[in-house]
Amino acid sequence: MVPSERALALQVRLGQALSSLREAVAEPQSFNPATSTRTFVVASNDSVFTILALDVMAEVMRQGNAGLRMAVVPAADAQLVERMAQGEIDLFLGDFTKMPDSLKARHPSNDDFALAQRRGHPRGLQAPSLDEYCGLQHVVVSARADFITPVDHVLSTLGRRRVVVAAVPSYNQVSLLLSQTDGVATLPRRLLRRYQDSVDLLDLPFAMPAFQLAMAWHPRAQAGAGAMWLRECFIRTRQDLDGPP
Repeated sequence: MVPSERALALQVRLGQALSSLREAVAEPQSFNPATSTRTFVVASNDSVFTILALDVMAEVMRQGNAGLRMAVVPAADAQLVERMAQGEIDLFLGDFTKMPDSLKARHPSNDDFALAQRRGHPRGLQAPSLDEYCGLQHVVVSARADFITPVDHVLSTLGRRRVVVAAVPSYNQVSLLLSQTDGVATLPRRLLRRYQDSVDLLDLPFAMPAFQLAMAWHPRAQAGAGAMWLRECFIRTRQDLDGPP
């Protein structure tokens, strides 16, 4: 036997309906992080994890409840929305402008860009001129050995180019490379603040558009007590980030 075209067309919708029904029956009306055995799954890249999810994961662990767990999975998943509809992923963290229309989204935090260099860099602590900036050795993040980023697109509108000498696949590898070299990196300011023990942050000599980080969830998770608690954790993180620097 093989499914008909009608059965295939109904498969996703029925799966979503059954998932919502299971959640309505199984999830209690209240959520207690001290006793829950819930496993939360959040989709995020490593940059947004460091900016937003790190503090939330720490809060989950501080509950002292071995049954309460949190996992972070890569956000670059072609089946992301379907997995959220099935309840496999609770939250998606990323750029607000790239959120799927089928998800509910909220803006946890705004961010801009800064220049990072290692502590004790021979060029000193003054912000660079545009000429100096373009002549420094730049490190970028790319999983495909691509040495062009949105920063380079902005520079091209000014008729300028910078010297990019290294690309690493993870944002969290940048600070390690900077600590061993005289390279610099232009990355989200809130990300770089995590590494202020080893890098100095400087203002850029040109205007780089700010961006909005958002959290998004499937409508089926709108009223779930556990999902609401998790979103509140991220809202508190946003409020802490948006406080005085």
